[in-house]
Amino acid sequence: MNSDEEESQLIRMIVEREEEEESGVLNDAKDHLEKANMSLKVLLVLCRGLKNDSGQPLFDPKREPWRYLKASTLKATSADYKEEVNRRWISFVSKEKAADNSQSTRQPRPKAWRMEDLFEWLDKHPISGEHEVLYLKDAVANHEKVANDSIEAAKAEAEILEIQRWQGEVPYLRLIHCIIDNDNIKLAFLKRHDISSSRMVVENRNSVAKREKTVWELVSEKWNDIDFSYETACIGLHSDFSTSKFQFHTDVENMMVATPEKCEQKFQSMMSELNKRIEKWERSGQGDGGEQAFEDYDDEDGDIRVPSSEGYGILKGRDQGALDKIHAFFEYNQSYLIYLWYMVESHGLLGSSLQRLSEDIGATNGSSGVPSVFEIDVDVEEERSTASTNGGQSTGLDSSISGFGKFGLEAARIEAQQHEKNRLARLQTASIDADQQEKNRLHERAENLRNRIHSLQLEKRKLGLERVDTVPEKKSKLDFLSQEIDELTMDIKQKEEELESILRTPPRNNRTPESAK
Repeated sequence: MNSDEEESQLIRMIVEREEEEESGVLNDAKDHLEKANMSLKVLLVLCRGLKNDSGQPLFDPKREPWRYLKASTLKATSADYKEEVNRRWISFVSKEKAADNSQSTRQPRPKAWRMEDLFEWLDKHPISGEHEVLYLKDAVANHEKVANDSIEAAKAEAEILEIQRWQGEVPYLRLIHCIIDNDNIKLAFLKRHDISSSRMVVENRNSVAKREKTVWELVSEKWNDIDFSYETACIGLHSDFSTSKFQFHTDVENMMVATPEKCEQKFQSMMSELNKRIEKWERSGQGDGGEQAFEDYDDEDGDIRVPSSEGYGILKGRDQGALDKIHAFFEYNQSYLIYLWYMVESHGLLGSSLQRLSEDIGATNGSSGVPSVFEIDVDVEEERSTASTNGGQSTGLDSSISGFGKFGLEAARIEAQQHEKNRLARLQTASIDADQQEKNRLHERAENLRNRIHSLQLEKRKLGLERVDTVPEKKSKLDFLSQEIDELTMDIKQKEEELESILRTPPRNNRTPESAK
C-alpha cells in the first residue's frame, strides 16, 4: 500500500467515524471485537497498553492459561497492530490531542514502523474509555475462564486415557491369542495381503455389509468378546512363562476397547520391535549357537561378511545355549515379545509377519551386496541347478520362493482343516436334529398311547356298569358285553406294553459325527 492509498483509507475511516457519531453509534472496542468474531488475536491487540489491578499487562500471552494455547491462536501480525494504531488515532487520540493545544496533532504513519515502534505507540496511547476498558476486562476474564475449563477438560481426558491405555503384557498376550487360537482368524491373517480379482469382491470392497471382514476386524471382535479366555503356553525362553496361566476378559475390562486400527497398529509395532531384536540376536552369532552362517562379498578392501537370511528367526533346532541368551536382547518389560516370537514361529506365522527379503533380492551392506542382473556367475548357477536336481536344500532366491510356497501350503492346510471341521460340525448338527426328531416322535407316540389307554379304560368302565345293570334273563346281552370287555382289556394291555417299551428304551443321543456317517 503506497502513501496515497493509505491516505485515502484514513480519510474513509474518518468519514465513517463521523457518520457513526452522527447516527449515535460509536466504533469502539466492542464493535471492533464483535466484527472480528471475538478473535483472541484482536482482543490481544486491543488490550495492548492496558494493565490489570496488579499492574501487569491485562492480556499477557506468556501467562497462564494463554501459554498453553496454540501459538497461532495468539500470533497477531504487524498489520493487525498497524490497523489498531489508525483505529485508536481516529477513535479518541486525535480528539484528545486536539483538545490539548500543547500537544502535536500530527497523524501517525505506521506503515513503515517496526514492531517495537508499534508497541511503544500503543503502550503510550492505551484505550482510555471507561466503558471500553471494563468491556475488555470482562472479555479477557470470560476468555480466560473458557481456556481454563478447556485445559482442565483436556487434563481429565488425558488422565482417563492414561488409565484406560493398554498397560502391561496382558492386552498384548490377548492380542496374540486372538490370532493363533482361532483357525478362521489365523487363515485370514495368512491371507491378509491377498487381493482377489473377483468382480463381486472388487465391487463390494467398500461396503461393510457385503464384504468379508478383515483379519483386524475379526481380531478386535475376539479381543472385546467377554466370553473369550485363553491359557498361555509354557515356554522355556523366559521365566515369566515358565508356567501356564488362564486369563479372562476381566483382566482387560477397564482398558480401552480394541478397534481394528488399534489392533493392527499394536501388532505391527510389536513385530517391528521384535524384528530389531531378532536381527541383533542373529548378528551376534547366538542365532547359530555362536557360529553364524555368513556370505562373502568381494570388495576392493577385502571380503565383507554379512549374515545370511536362511533360517532367519527360526527357533526350532537352534543350540540351547543360544536360546538361553535370547532374554538378554530384550528389556525386562518386553517378555511378551519373546512370547510373540515363540508363538508366531511355532504356528508358522513368522515369515508372513516379518516380511523380510532375501539377500539375493535386497542387500544388507549397501550397493556392494546387490546382485547383478547382467553378470551371472555360471559356476554358482550350476551349483544351484545341481543342488536342486539332487534334492539339496535351496538357497538365495530359491529359498525365498520355497519359503512363500511353505506359507501357501500352511494356509492351504489350515483351510483344509477348517473345511473338515465345518463338515464334521454339519454332520453333528444333522445327527442332533435327527435325534431330536426321533425323540419328538416317540414323545408324541407315547402321549397318543396314554390318551388311547385312558379312552379304552373309560369305555371298559362304561360297559362294565352296563353289564351290572343288565338283568340275568338277558343272557345274550351279558355274553356280548363280557366279550367286548375282554377285547378292550386285551387292547389296553397291548398298548400299555407298547408304552412301557417306549419309556424303558430312551432314544439314542450324543452321537459322534463318525457314528452318524
